[in-house]
Amino acid sequence: MHLEQLEYLIEIQKNKSLSAAAQKLHLSSQALSKSISRMEDELGYVLLNRSYKGVYLTDKAQRLISASKRFFDELAAISGKPSCQLPSLKGHYELNSIQGELNNFLLALLATLSHDFPSLEVHVFSHHPEEIVQLVQTETIDFGFYCTCLINGNFLNSLPEELVFTPLLPAKLHVLISNHSPLAVYKSVSIKTLLPYPFIMQCTKETKIPYLQSLINIFGTPKQIITKTSVPLCYELVLAGMGNYLQIAVVNNFPQLPRQITVLPIRDEIEMTYGYIAKKGHLFTSTSEIILQYIQNQAEMILKQS
Repeated sequence: MHLEQLEYLIEIQKNKSLSAAAQKLHLSSQALSKSISRMEDELGYVLLNRSYKGVYLTDKAQRLISASKRFFDELAAISGKPSCQLPSLKGHYELNSIQGELNNFLLALLATLSHDFPSLEVHVFSHHPEEIVQLVQTETIDFGFYCTCLINGNFLNSLPEELVFTPLLPAKLHVLISNHSPLAVYKSVSIKTLLPYPFIMQCTKETKIPYLQSLINIFGTPKQIITKTSVPLCYELVLAGMGNYLQIAVVNNFPQLPRQITVLPIRDEIEMTYGYIAKKGHLFTSTSEIILQYIQNQAEMILKQS
């Protein structure tokens, strides 16, 4: 029996749930369950009672917890460190995401990862949505960040059957316009309202215009679409009155905007969700499991704060 297994048991007692305890410990539920099963085999008695109301410790597990809590409290007092710590990760790790403003979430995530895992160097690579799908399909990467778009109950960007999408955060489509625009007086606009005006999108030269163009085409074809590779350049075009910049944001997570720009939500029935895709049956590396659990915890914290 290892010390971390006692920590696992303490966390299960606190949360009365394997999945909730796994999130706190930055483990998968499966890994946590296997660890407890090995612990039960070694001790020779059952530690957990499972029911529809939750997971509860047996009497013998309760006595084991009481003894271990005193040990961890004394150990923490001697070392001056908390009894439960994040796992240690070292080396390099790559996160892969679709292009666009959803990467604002990743920028905040990188800052927390750098703080909590100082020995781990994390890099983010941006791809076209189709490239992310291909990388996950071929198992080149364990998972990739993705955004789904649902219009009137139909997915605009459906995924292959062998891929699973797990939601993390809700996202919304917004339009950034100049304060001098006549549209600036409205609290929200529809895509049909915007059709007479040019659209500005962020787009790289190597790829096609993102699926936002497909979304626009559902409501009607605009006369002009301006594409730029830089967000500041898009802002400049908005300020110059050249058009309106379409932007996706996670729970209103906008970067610092110029004062002359107004953000208006789109009132059309468009549901967007930011999450990650993975291939069914694909086995993650241990580092990927820890990082992904950490990301899910960060997303939950953002939801609670919003």
